Amino acid sequence: MKKGWFLIPTLHLLCCNIATSSRGVYRFYRNMQAGLSSSVHASSVDDCAVLCSEQGSQCTCFHHDATNGCYFLNSIQELIPASASGYDLYCEKDIPVTMYLGCYGDTGFDRDMPASVSPSSLLTPQVCIADCRSLDNGYLYAGVQNGGQCFCGTTYGKHGTVTNCNKACPGDSTTMCGGFDAQNIYVILDP
Repeated sequence: MKKGWFLIPTLHLLCCNIATSSRGVYRFYRNMQAGLSSSVHASSVDDCAVLCSEQGSQCTCFHHDATNGCYFLNSIQELIPASASGYDLYCEKDIPVTMYLGCYGDTGFDRDMPASVSPSSLLTPQVCIADCRSLDNGYLYAGVQNGGQCFCGTTYGKHGTVTNCNKACPGDSTTMCGGFDAQNIYVILDP
């Protein structure tokens, strides 16, 4: 897809890797992991956006491929970049999506990310992301650590990847909030 403004014959506007339909705007995410189901035919990304919008709540994200296959995803909450070949996804702009980058090390004497946000008894990755965004310092990444801490920064990963992100979040026990000297890192996406 080329970047720029295009008027599509169906009167849907396509701009700068954002697709639109009568239902709304879809943001573009490159090379993501996704479990895709069967596809329908759509001759363009824009046509796929229209088909997705017709599915209502059964389609919050979609993928359009080079063979004109249009795949719908109905319950995506966390996007994970693919290590090799992934899928280019378009997700509804108003759907809260987090982009998970992985589990990275940290130390108390040489923090990976400099800004610390006050701990919350309801901490989840989404709460940490919102707290980092509210600091309005241009932070790009949020990290949840040790089951209750939140850090913000413009870079991450100086201590490398680790595997001990195994503490549950106090605000959602089904989600991990890092571990001892380990943090789950997320991209702070535009609201």
